[in-house]
Amino acid sequence: MTDEPAKFWEGLTIENYDWREADQLSLAFVDLFLLSLIRAHPMQTGKKHSDLERLRDAKKAIFGIKPKDDLKESRDFPILVEMAREYISDRGGAEYIQQENRISWGDHDDAACRGIKPLARDVVQRLKEQGEKFDPMVEEESVVARLARKFRKHQDDLVVQVVIHGNLETGFMVGWIDQARDLFGPFMIPVAEAGDPVRDLKTLF
Repeated sequence: MTDEPAKFWEGLTIENYDWREADQLSLAFVDLFLLSLIRAHPMQTGKKHSDLERLRDAKKAIFGIKPKDDLKESRDFPILVEMAREYISDRGGAEYIQQENRISWGDHDDAACRGIKPLARDVVQRLKEQGEKFDPMVEEESVVARLARKFRKHQDDLVVQVVIHGNLETGFMVGWIDQARDLFGPFMIPVAEAGDPVRDLKTLF
């Protein structure tokens, strides 16, 4: 009889490794997992809170993660992901060249690619047609300007997130969420599927 191989996380404690400080993969998985629980359990009574508000409160209660005033930043992340997808599409697709740590673009004409603001405007219009809700008190051009500013700030990371992590890390995380559903299921506790993992992540890797 052979011993099972040791698991690398055995003996791990928050004192010898505090993942809350800088481990983006761990933080992303926590967001994805908690959102799967939150979406499977609508609030029963009282004031309705957004998924992001509930996520923030859950992270504080369970993991002691200090709440940040980042709801405005986080709520735009799914739209920024959509912008990154269309940015890549405009350039004929993209491939990550691991040996050179760079993105290789497909065949495209730079002059024919949309600028960041027109791209943001097109994404906002498409999402509205698909039923996405935007603050009616904020003018559309203000939304477009805000999205364009954030996209420029995080452009490289967003592209990498969509090209690489959309196919790799998020694939693993969906598998882990499925395992969580099997774990909670016998106790009649539902866990929602992650419909679009890249958009569900509330943080950049």
